[in-house]
Amino acid sequence: MKKLLATTLAVIIIFLPLGCRGEENGQEELPTAAPEHSLLPTLPPPAVQEPEDSLRVAGRQERDLNPLYPKHYANQSLLKLVYQPLYEVGLDGRLQAVLARDYRWSADGLTLTVSLEKDRSFHDGKALQAEDVIASFRTYLSVQLPAGPLPQEDPDDPQDDLILEEVERDDLYEKGPLFQPLDFSLMNLDRLAALENIAGLEALSDEILTITLFSPDPLLLRHLTFPVLPQAYARERSMNPAPGTGPWILARDGNDAFSLTALDGNHQVTRIQVTAFSRVQEAVAAFEAGDIDLLLMNSSETALYADRSRIRKQRLEDGGFISLYFAGRGENALAMRDALLYVFQNDPTFDLIGAPLSGASYPILSGDFRLKEGRLPVYLAPAPDQGSLKQNDLDQDDSGRPQDSVYLPFRLLVPEDFLPARLIDRIGSALLQLGRQLTIIRASSDNWQAALNSGRYDAALLVEALDGFPDPADYLDGLDQAGLLDWSQLLDPTDRVFLLDARQTMVNFGSGGGEAIEGYPDCLLRVFGQLPVLGLAVSGTMVWYSNHVEGSLVGTWYSPYLGVEDLLVWGP
Repeated sequence: MKKLLATTLAVIIIFLPLGCRGEENGQEELPTAAPEHSLLPTLPPPAVQEPEDSLRVAGRQERDLNPLYPKHYANQSLLKLVYQPLYEVGLDGRLQAVLARDYRWSADGLTLTVSLEKDRSFHDGKALQAEDVIASFRTYLSVQLPAGPLPQEDPDDPQDDLILEEVERDDLYEKGPLFQPLDFSLMNLDRLAALENIAGLEALSDEILTITLFSPDPLLLRHLTFPVLPQAYARERSMNPAPGTGPWILARDGNDAFSLTALDGNHQVTRIQVTAFSRVQEAVAAFEAGDIDLLLMNSSETALYADRSRIRKQRLEDGGFISLYFAGRGENALAMRDALLYVFQNDPTFDLIGAPLSGASYPILSGDFRLKEGRLPVYLAPAPDQGSLKQNDLDQDDSGRPQDSVYLPFRLLVPEDFLPARLIDRIGSALLQLGRQLTIIRASSDNWQAALNSGRYDAALLVEALDGFPDPADYLDGLDQAGLLDWSQLLDPTDRVFLLDARQTMVNFGSGGGEAIEGYPDCLLRVFGQLPVLGLAVSGTMVWYSNHVEGSLVGTWYSPYLGVEDLLVWGP
């Protein structure tokens, strides 16, 4: 027996290094939208006990259960089981129809006609109609955009104007004390500009509606992912839930609790019991006390608790992207970018620079259908020439002379309350090797745009967030919207057209969409190598499972509760 055990151990030791091979030179393993699991196993089920049909999860306290108003990620993810959109983002980044049957554009590209699926009803039995979609869309636009009418293309034609009802904005959503990346996202500026381009909505029949625009936008379908409620409930802000069209029914269970019941009872889990907490710390305490079976965290909460051990957890990389924008003049900005990247790439712990976030050079995930495989070429920075790292105007005293210091200051503009803070510490350590001393300049969300446009910094830490797959063209459009750079003027026109066409394939139903794009990785390498930006990491969300839960969710961060009905829950 001892001989057999020794032989087995020897075999394990021989094969262990084979699973620890490093990355290929110049290649980056992309973050994935697919789940990543910890190694802590689920406890074996009892020998006789039958699994429970109810799952206890943690939610967050809200002032209403209307999904058209902002919600915490944990609640929003649950509500997606109840309320469905016209279109949603699939597991590989492609847009797919849900309540919409088909669509067509007018010849001038200014009118989109959408036909709804037939025989679709809400949980109260009322048939889905175009007026329900329009009422939901109006509420969504009122929440997302400032109150008041949108600009008129023709002031003499009142039908050209989409009048939005006033929404109380002071108490729209209790965000809590943690970092809110969407408030600082430049990609969000581009999304809001697309919504402001909507001129009007009209129901042509019970099953057909039109959306008119001020200017053509072939990507409009990406913004039709709002949940659809019955017209009578679209603007109601109540804890009494509206009926939806999804596979689960929502019900209120007391002041701070609600539940979801599956329409199809032929599954392991047919009821989700939600306990709402005011802070993530309270939810964590309830989980550790055994009162919660599953705990879903947003990206800021994940940054706080990602390192917690002895818990079975699942990481879901999301559409957030963290990067540096260098504000120096021309070649000096690129030289500073290359110097900092060179230090990073010669650090054996470079892959962990964004920890607990996953490192990423580009705003794209490996699950993206446009990529053939999960690796992208990485720009390899040349060795820095210290003479090329010229002082900028900020490194001068009041008389205009260079500051006399062993370490020249490097001013980094950072969003207020940014998480994880350790990423900034790693940037500071790398800068010391270049003879620069990190100085932090923090700006609130209200002042973020003004701080970016001031240029009074050497680099800015950009934090992107969006409710969909990240796209490189969206990231570059965000820089343009913020006035930081005009990528149409800085890049080869062929590369720009290539990236725009690649983005368009995300909404091309049945017309070339869904296929990997030859040359896409090489184009990303060329484009990001020419611009004064440096990709650092993608953010992520996280699921904790108690030892009483067997199995895992199979969705992405966009729809994390996919497969929840197939979990096995063994009572404590």
